[in-house]
Amino acid sequence: MGLLPRRTMLALPLGVAGVAAAIRAGGSRAAAPVETEPQYLSMHKTPSGGPPPGVYWYEQNPSSIGQSGIDEIVQGVGTRGSRTRRLAFAFTLSYLNNPLHLERECVRNLLRLAEANDLPVFIHLDGVNWWNARPDLWNWWDKARSGYDHSNAANVEWFDWGVQHAVMIGWRDWGQQIRVPPHPNLAAPAFLAAQDTCLRVLVPVVADWYRRLPLARRHLLGGVVLGWEVSTYTNAYYYPNGNAYLRRWPNSTAHDPTAGVAASMPLGYAAATALGRAHAGALTTHDMDGIIRFYLDHVTSLAANLGIPRDKLWTHSIIYDPASSGLGALTPYAQPGWSFYNMSAQAANVPLAQLDLTPWAAVEFQPWGLSRHLFDSFFTYGNCRLVNVFNWESIRWNPSAVAAVRQTLSGSPPAVAQPATDLQARVRAGGVVLRWVPGAGAVGMALQIAGGGDAVNLTGALDGPLVLRRDVTGLRELSVDLPPGTYRWVLIAAGAADGPPAPAGLPLVVREQWALTLGGDRIATPAQRFVVPGP
Repeated sequence: MGLLPRRTMLALPLGVAGVAAAIRAGGSRAAAPVETEPQYLSMHKTPSGGPPPGVYWYEQNPSSIGQSGIDEIVQGVGTRGSRTRRLAFAFTLSYLNNPLHLERECVRNLLRLAEANDLPVFIHLDGVNWWNARPDLWNWWDKARSGYDHSNAANVEWFDWGVQHAVMIGWRDWGQQIRVPPHPNLAAPAFLAAQDTCLRVLVPVVADWYRRLPLARRHLLGGVVLGWEVSTYTNAYYYPNGNAYLRRWPNSTAHDPTAGVAASMPLGYAAATALGRAHAGALTTHDMDGIIRFYLDHVTSLAANLGIPRDKLWTHSIIYDPASSGLGALTPYAQPGWSFYNMSAQAANVPLAQLDLTPWAAVEFQPWGLSRHLFDSFFTYGNCRLVNVFNWESIRWNPSAVAAVRQTLSGSPPAVAQPATDLQARVRAGGVVLRWVPGAGAVGMALQIAGGGDAVNLTGALDGPLVLRRDVTGLRELSVDLPPGTYRWVLIAAGAADGPPAPAGLPLVVREQWALTLGGDRIATPAQRFVVPGP
């Protein structure tokens, strides 16, 4: 395992001219215990339905989401893991393809099962891939079909500049090729309004349940995942002259092309037009990433405002497909996730290089070739917090795959560093006093202070000019003199991995590098704001 390329502060100096700092040790009070976010090895339940009820789940029938499905996972795996690496389960709801009251009941059943079984849950909420039930949004061409409105051409994607190039059909290959409705315009106001309506019903159910959980059980919400391999066209790709196949053979696929997404036409022109990104020429990967990020910013910011904290909110996109570098999954409101099929964790190096300290997820993971070595190659790469196997039903009868899950759950994350808590910034005459309670399990702790007001970058870490960086290992308090202005500060705990400890006396930069080399991670507190008033 090698080090990830990171846009970190490791090489920065410890201070800048004009900023004086005096360090003094804090008291000896023991650190308050906090609940550390574990790693999750999750088994996704396929939403295919089928008998027997409760074992196979079907979102059109909320009562099918029952105890038998949980029993099968727990008994089949044979362990729930540990405090630091937990077994979890997951399920996807396509909220534009099912009555909203049924989707809400599904969410309630998933949460009920998580709490009753002390088993963490990941709830995937997707409004992109399956929207067959919303012809009122996409039917712009068929007057004889429900939902017809010619203005819906603005809600679907175009294969070139101009609404005259709106698509009527898409194709998807998740094992075999099928016809699907046209790919949505991810920036269309009507499409986004439909997302908002659904999320405002579903997300508060999760947020209210999470708020009622005691701190020691907050791990039961592994997270809310928004999107499902969000891209500009991959899961509803369009063949050249694709509309003609629908017009000529509306009820037969016998004449459809079969070469797949590699032979399709890039989409995204409608979203690029809506966002004012470009109006001529070919779309670039940068354009595609911008469209994906716009959509994920929209849905994750809403979920955040509805009460889901960033460490419980995940995006789901793809990497190195023709339409995306993976950077579109990065948003200030959620932690990023991607699908991994026949790819190593290193395939995510381009977006991971932008993450600083942000956890990331293999939010959809292949069900074949599973081994403890494969799982560990993800869990020890950067700050991976989730590997979600698609699907449990694909591995349940495979003894070697289930054994790999069981063996991985017997291990521990390479570093279990708890973040500092009780951060306080007290502005006094002559300086600012920063206080905190250190977390356990860290080989070192650094303080960073950045200017620039409320600036936080798209991963949620500090942005703006760094004005101070200090090794505060073993300390609980720091006094600094800063000129008037608005600042943000974070504390970064460098975790220790299994292996020889760092030699005593190493400077912080070397100690952090030591922890990372051994597979350790780094955990940052959320950015905290304070203001130094003028004279």
